[in-house]
Amino acid sequence: MIICEELACVRSPGKAAEYLNRLINQSLAFGLLIVGTVQRGQEVDKSMLNSASYVHVAKHSTEDDAIYLAKKLGIPDSEVPRTKLKFIQWTSDRGIVCWGNIDFKGAKSKSWTRGGPRFINAHIGKIMGFERDGRLKGVVYR
Repeated sequence: MIICEELACVRSPGKAAEYLNRLINQSLAFGLLIVGTVQRGQEVDKSMLNSASYVHVAKHSTEDDAIYLAKKLGIPDSEVPRTKLKFIQWTSDRGIVCWGNIDFKGAKSKSWTRGGPRFINAHIGKIMGFERDGRLKGVVYR
């Protein structure tokens, strides 16, 4: 697993820098899972968004940001979370596959006293973790 925290710092809006672009375009051949984070959808490299197996979307504060991301994902802009601690998971072949709430009550440790994020499925109220391939545990993918 490769985690690219805050993609806006390492790429331009049009195309990722040389090494990140190569990583994005060739990672599937090597079975790598890339997790990229960004504050705004406009700051996500087009190749990364188009190549993503799963896109996890949380709160978007402005209408422009929500509309932009909804258009890129091909979903109604009303589906983009506008409130804190809400999320959706999207896949290119199925659209939105899961949505729910995020809390920080679990996974407490000395270094993270608030706890790590937990994703709670809105339909079944079940806490979900992530599989090694990026799928959420407990979600049925067809």
